[in-house]
Amino acid sequence: MAGLALLYVLLLTAVANIESALSGRTRVLPALMGILPVALLVLALSGLLNGGALTEGGGASLSVVLAIVGLVAALMMFAIIGLERPWQCVSRVVKSAGRYESITFDPRSGVHRLATLTIVFALTALSWGALNASDAEPLAFADVAPQLLVGSLMYLALAVIGVGWLTRRDWTAVKQRLGLRWPRPADCLAGIAAAIALHLMAALAMAYWQASVSQSTFESQVSGARLLYEALTSSLLLGGLLAMSVGIGEEILFRGALQPVFGIVISSLLFVAMHTQYAFTPAAAILFVVSLGFGLLRARVSTTAAIIAHAGYNAIPFALTALA
Repeated sequence: MAGLALLYVLLLTAVANIESALSGRTRVLPALMGILPVALLVLALSGLLNGGALTEGGGASLSVVLAIVGLVAALMMFAIIGLERPWQCVSRVVKSAGRYESITFDPRSGVHRLATLTIVFALTALSWGALNASDAEPLAFADVAPQLLVGSLMYLALAVIGVGWLTRRDWTAVKQRLGLRWPRPADCLAGIAAAIALHLMAALAMAYWQASVSQSTFESQVSGARLLYEALTSSLLLGGLLAMSVGIGEEILFRGALQPVFGIVISSLLFVAMHTQYAFTPAAAILFVVSLGFGLLRARVSTTAAIIAHAGYNAIPFALTALA
């Protein structure tokens, strides 16, 4: 299902860029974008029907709250597609979130409108999916590896097509827009230093988290991430290389393509939401801080430095396991 959603968004991205290259607006893109709120509306109604039970205290359960949020988000998405004034409000919100950055969000751009609707859809749908996921079961490397590789390639395709490759920009301009370059000493030094610093921060935060809750609670909260890590470490070398390579696609999309338009905070929220194994646990907050670190590297150095940092951050646990 997630793969089909990514393919559909990729199609919408191509249509939006073609429309932008033609310097005009058609009814095709708004019509295609209308599928997103329809899908979100179906998910929300399903949540209200299937998750309508109340908690013991009489209040609405988290699943019902998320379903209501999804319903409101879907109705808002319906309301703003094709209209002009609401997008000025969206622009103010985006620029307020990135007030200390050079945000390039353009409320008149079909590409930026599509990205906004996709972010709203993804944040809501992924939260709902993570909440209603079935109990974690052991994962096999042979199952996990293709999913991660395909996902990374899809992120890469969304990034390069989203910024206008083959429609509005040539490859040189695409690399410049995404903040990509061959690694320089500054990229390597900043990336490696950030990877070590962020890993130490995350390790300290994890230790504090583990000490603050019961062992059973901690094990329950980290079960999804633990099963994924165990699947990857079943083939330590290949798993480590795969974990490092995944960071390439993620950084090019979230830091290279999205961050200049939406800022560090919004792109980091989406980055965390995509990692559903951390949803609704303190690990999500830790990952958000890590993502902010990658974002600062993108803003101050380059996307290349952020890729090196992400790859290094993912590689450290595998290196420690190998040494142990």
